Parts: sequence; structure tokens; C-alpha cells
Amino acid sequence: AFWTISDALQISGSYTRLQKRLDTTGLPHNEDGERMDELYAPNMFFVRAYSDLPYRIELNGELRYVGGVPGQEVGPYVDGNIHVSRQLRGGLRLNVTVDNVLHGRHGEWDEAEMTLPRGVRAGLAWRF
Repeated sequence: AFWTISDALQISGSYTRLQKRLDTTGLPHNEDGERMDELYAPNMFFVRAYSDLPYRIELNGELRYVGGVPGQEVGPYVDGNIHVSRQLRGGLRLNVTVDNVLHGRHGEWDEAEMTLPRGVRAGLAWRF
């Protein structure tokens, strides 16, 4: 879904429900095939807001819910990202992004051994 509230503010959102049906009829016994049903989060929800601020500044925020992954011992979580961008001059743009603003660290997959920390990225982009 996408909603334009004003010229300066837009909101979008999505919901994903993952449902699988594996047919292993006639195939040899495969533990990986049986376990595949538990490797992915069945529910995901995203809300994003895009805003054009004064002084050529763009502010984007994202809030996401990811359901737990049953076979990976990864619980559900809510987190978000913030992205600020400013057009400097010509094709030069300054970007700053903060990832995972609600948690210092949270598990993603592989029995939560793969964790994503909070991160800050900054950069310059030049388009010509």
C-alpha cells in the first residue's frame, strides 16, 4: 500500500505471509526437505515514511516486524532504520543511515548466531 499524505510526506506499507507446501512424494527421505518448513519467518510487516524537509533534506524511516523462525530459535523482533540525505550542489549528495535503531543487536537466523548490530553509515554520492 502507498499513501501520499502531502507533497512532503508519503507512507507505504506491506505485509507478507509465507506459507509453504512441500510435496516429497516419491523422493528419498531428506531431513533438509522436512526442516525447510521451519527456516523462514512466516510473517513480516513493513511501514516506511518518506519526507521532503526544507533545505533539500530527505528523511526516510522504516519500521519492520519479522516473525520468529521456528526451527532456528530466532524470536520475533521489531526494529527500524532511519536515513537522512541532503542534496549539496550539482550531483553531490550526503547520506547518513542508522540501521537497527531499536536494538543494539538482534538475532536473524542460524539459531540466532548471526546477529545484526546497530550500525551507522555515511557517504557521499556524486552523479554526473
